[in-house]
Amino acid sequence: MKLRSAAAIGAILPFVMSSAQAQERCPTPNLLTEAPVTAAELYDTLHDRNVAKGEFETTAQFEARKAQSAAPPQALVKVEVDSRKFIYDADNQVFRLFVPELQTTASYRNGYIPKEMKDILGDYRYGKPVELLASEEETGSREYEASNAYGATTSVTERSFDSDVIFDNKGRKRLASGDDLFQERAEYETAYLEIPVPLADAPAVKGNLSLVALVQPRYPFTLENRYRIEPTREYPTDLQTHYMLAFADIQCIGVLDGSTNLLTSWKTR
Repeated sequence: MKLRSAAAIGAILPFVMSSAQAQERCPTPNLLTEAPVTAAELYDTLHDRNVAKGEFETTAQFEARKAQSAAPPQALVKVEVDSRKFIYDADNQVFRLFVPELQTTASYRNGYIPKEMKDILGDYRYGKPVELLASEEETGSREYEASNAYGATTSVTERSFDSDVIFDNKGRKRLASGDDLFQERAEYETAYLEIPVPLADAPAVKGNLSLVALVQPRYPFTLENRYRIEPTREYPTDLQTHYMLAFADIQCIGVLDGSTNLLTSWKTR
């Protein structure tokens, strides 16, 4: 069963198209040139391209070797969202997927990206990266007793997750109105992706709806790390997440009916 961790819930950065008029279509031929892959499969493909500076390597040698690691081609990645989260508006004959269902992981500014990687990311580390949670699975859960220095005890729930993330830390496209397609919103319940589907087809379509993201992988390609949120008296849950990040520019979001039929898509940069 796929679950969303509190780390993801606690830092909602909506991956969002705010309204129908904001939806700029992505070129269809560029979106479905090949079958979608999982984020884990993308990570495995990119991992061998990862380049790190060696201890006995000059900066010039490192830059030359890094330049030889050509950027891989675009990839179409599955984004796991329960199809029941697509809500149908029969009057307007559209499905809507509201922002809270498109979660991102806890911000890397909170610590799950190590300092050396922040240095590689440079100025972007102070921006608002898009951290698209492509999939997440709970891998373990247990209860244990914890005590403080004063002898007080409490029951703690420990939960472990594996998370696959598409990390886009570059500048984001803006609409003519100045709105950011990835902007953070207080009233996020009004922001949604909208998918037009005729009323007669809607019942059959709903169970097959799925999301994909067209991405352009970029250096440093991948990062694997673990992040822990320790329990407190107010929140006695010990969260441990194993992150597998694929660095990429998110070009488009698409909605599929089944495996190949593209219903609609949106540019995101």
